[in-house]
Amino acid sequence: MFRYQDGDNYYRFSWARQRDYRRLVECENGVFTSLAEDSVWYVPGESYDVEVIAEGSDQELLIDGSLVFSVTDERLSDGTIALHS
Repeated sequence: MFRYQDGDNYYRFSWARQRDYRRLVECENGVFTSLAEDSVWYVPGESYDVEVIAEGSDQELLIDGSLVFSVTDERLSDGTIALHS
């Protein structure tokens, strides 16, 4: 999670092998909006380098140096990082 402000306001990247998706969502005031999604599995036991670049209204998510998602969203402009499981 990034630009985390509180439990109701943040961006979250999820990668769920059992459900067959990678997903970037925005949560604003507890309401979720899907920003990007695809269906790529991860390999259990393999390590991945996940990088989030958030500059202004632009957010990019890279895995092992390759761009996965690039979105523009102006709703949350600041915050910290957090882990979600």
